[in-house]
Amino acid sequence: MTNTSSKQELDRALAILSRDSRNVGANIQAGVIYSQQKNWEKSALHLSKALAADKKNPLILEKLSDVALEARQLTKARKYARRLVDIKKRDAGALHTMARVFEAMGDINKALHWLNRALELEPANARLLKDKAEYFSQSGEIEKSLEVHRQILEIDPFSSHSWWPLVQLQKFEKAKAQDIIRKIDAAIAAHSEDSDLRELHFAAAKVHQDIGNYSQAFDHLEKANLLHSREIYADRIIAANINFRETYSKEFFQSRIKTGNREHRPVFILGQTRSGTTLTESLCASHSQITAGGELPHLTDFNARLDYFSTFEKKHHDAVHELSDRKIAEMAQNFISKTRHLREGDQLLTDKMPHNFLNIGLIAILFPNAKIIHCRRHPMDNCLSIFSNPMLDYHKEYKSRLDVLGEYYHNYVQIMKFWKEVCPVPIHDVFYEDLVSNTQNVARGMIDYLELEWEDGVMDRSSSQNTVKTLSVWQVRQPVFQTSKGKWRNYEKQLKPLRDILGDYIDEYEAELAALDKN
Repeated sequence: MTNTSSKQELDRALAILSRDSRNVGANIQAGVIYSQQKNWEKSALHLSKALAADKKNPLILEKLSDVALEARQLTKARKYARRLVDIKKRDAGALHTMARVFEAMGDINKALHWLNRALELEPANARLLKDKAEYFSQSGEIEKSLEVHRQILEIDPFSSHSWWPLVQLQKFEKAKAQDIIRKIDAAIAAHSEDSDLRELHFAAAKVHQDIGNYSQAFDHLEKANLLHSREIYADRIIAANINFRETYSKEFFQSRIKTGNREHRPVFILGQTRSGTTLTESLCASHSQITAGGELPHLTDFNARLDYFSTFEKKHHDAVHELSDRKIAEMAQNFISKTRHLREGDQLLTDKMPHNFLNIGLIAILFPNAKIIHCRRHPMDNCLSIFSNPMLDYHKEYKSRLDVLGEYYHNYVQIMKFWKEVCPVPIHDVFYEDLVSNTQNVARGMIDYLELEWEDGVMDRSSSQNTVKTLSVWQVRQPVFQTSKGKWRNYEKQLKPLRDILGDYIDEYEAELAALDKN
């Protein structure tokens, strides 16, 4: 549905509701369209009105569960999913909805239980099998995950959704790689949809890289990225860089010194994507006093309401400066309430959303005693890793072209330098290269920064995260390897546009690493 037709459909539905606010069909239509617009509050409002008039409508219950999942209202999502399953006990889609709810709640065992019940009804359903492989992967059962992906490929040898995870979760020797490449090439030839082709090109690039075919690998990477190129987010981060400098200062933070929640000390592990945040969290969460929260969306949601991407002069400035003490307390409590189910007792909770580097000003206002761990990685390796992986939609808005990616990274560095100048919360830097070379020393430094006593169990990361949902799922289950350092030099010629932009930052970073080595 195009934006124009969607608006027209919404206008028609709202016109009907202006005359008959309980009209079931119009409320469903409005709820569905608002959900497409990611306006979860309005979507839930209209769908709830529809449900009040038609209490056993499975479509409404399914949509309400989906909207509650997107809004991270997991208790509500489970309630609607349960009612849906009660009505459609032998419907694979209803059982799958329940599985997705438990996956979102971090209970992979229950998610697999419901998914297996759905698969009993539809054993060859590729979507169900794909989720089963993903659940196994999140819980660290990599071999089981690979086996399910192989099962999917037996059903559909051209499945784009299985080739990428299959090759990402293992490394290939030359003999086997050639056969895999032939099969992926055949899948590429069989597909025409950009989304399918993107994953297949990324998969082909990964296998070529494993066996040192760097020219062929980069060719596939360029094709994959250009299939979905939208350079929007790079413009947004430029606006954010300007807005933060206009809004925050040492004097501003000093004026808010008595605001915020001082009792809670959430740990924010942030930095650029693919900089080692998952590995860092897994070490921290191996401590008995720390719980891994994963990538939490709450701060980004808060800051978005403060228009931090706005291109209108002083809009973000005014929104932040007009925050009352009461509003700040409400926002802090909101974060605490939404994450309470993740914590056990007085444990510290980690939030490893990398893009929280955009939210450091807000962190300092809401939680003056928060801890901030900044994960850093060689600019070229970091950007190559971003360029080499499919990632979520909003990443595609800055990662698809090397020059845009370089500009994005430039602004990230500038924003972090600014926060270190003005932010009253001390920021603890962790260098990826140092982390993988001197893991225990770096881990001790982090635990000391978090004001906790060292525990030898920190070095055993096997059970530190119940589920891992990021691209690093494979690495975090393995011993710490150093093979991700210096990969960019294999593509030095192809990455010249990136190096031209990041040259000064490369020199700065390498100088800091050299200073670490001396110490």
